[in-house]
Amino acid sequence: MQDRRNHLRSGVRIEGKLMSPDMSFCVDVVIRNLSEDEAMVSALAPADTVPELVYLWQAQTRTLFECQVQWCKDNRLIGLHFTDDCSRLSVRNLIDAACPAHIAAPNALPASGMTLHCAS
Repeated sequence: MQDRRNHLRSGVRIEGKLMSPDMSFCVDVVIRNLSEDEAMVSALAPADTVPELVYLWQAQTRTLFECQVQWCKDNRLIGLHFTDDCSRLSVRNLIDAACPAHIAAPNALPASGMTLHCAS
């Protein structure tokens, strides 16, 4: 079977939050694997109604990624596709930080001063 992925996927274990743009949906997640254009996360609580467009918040790097939900399995596993180039550059920087096998990009984005709180 041929792998149709555009970028190498890295196994990671990074805490985050998945939320809708209007904050009507918010759940704690663990990012399980990550590539420059996709991620798989596992929700720490059942995610019955995941909206089509979500944001993935990664607290350590204080980064917010805009994502399109590609699939959801068993109300816990969620496949995401990063929707914009800025998110993809930030994801590449997160992969470099989380996976020592990757070489850090020379044009890494600085962390913003943004903080975000939502109920779990």
